[in-house]
Amino acid sequence: MTVIWIPDTVEDERLLASFVADRLELSNVRDFHTIGVVRNRKLAAACLYQNYRGTDIEMSIASQDKRWATRGAIQAFLDYPLTQLDCRRVTAICAAGDAIARKFLKRIGFRHEGTLLDAMEDDHAIVFGMTRRWYHSDKCKWNGDHNGEEVRKQLASAG
Repeated sequence: MTVIWIPDTVEDERLLASFVADRLELSNVRDFHTIGVVRNRKLAAACLYQNYRGTDIEMSIASQDKRWATRGAIQAFLDYPLTQLDCRRVTAICAAGDAIARKFLKRIGFRHEGTLLDAMEDDHAIVFGMTRRWYHSDKCKWNGDHNGEEVRKQLASAG
């Protein structure tokens, strides 16, 4: 069984942030929010949100179980910034050499927006974006109009 974990303590937020930061080798993580996915009572994935600028927020996802990516989990990760925070867009950045991350981001609707040459220690950075307009369109299968009322309730009660 897969459960969306909306942390309600600072310690849980830090645990999820560390999970993402350790796996993605992120440094300088601060002013963040997180959402986790628990599968069979184990942390399967987490999403770290940071660098909130009112209209945009950066999102980083890390996992240790490939089966975390249910419709509800992906919807929760996207619904928080694009509906709850009312951001106009979400930004995701990955290493150019990380074909799995690039494929995943494209599959869930992010669009390749640019390449930052030598932005990472050993690689270029690829910038992806998703807009609120696209997320709330009929083209997006992740938004709440497609079986997501329970996720919306969880996110609303946590916020």
